[in-house]
Amino acid sequence: MFSLIIPGLGQLYQGRRPAAVVHFVLAVLLWLLTYGWVVHLYSAAEAALQKPDSGSCGA
Repeated sequence: MFSLIIPGLGQLYQGRRPAAVVHFVLAVLLWLLTYGWVVHLYSAAEAALQKPDSGSCGA
């Protein structure tokens, strides 16, 4: 649900920093082309379906 607010935030919460950066940067770049909503929705779905890294404290 975090990625619905800011793309990549759900991945960051799961402890997947590289994926969070990629999702955020892609969303920002594509919002400039009016296609950011695609990455925004994909980011939320991917974070919801992905299991967090083991040992992740959530921050």
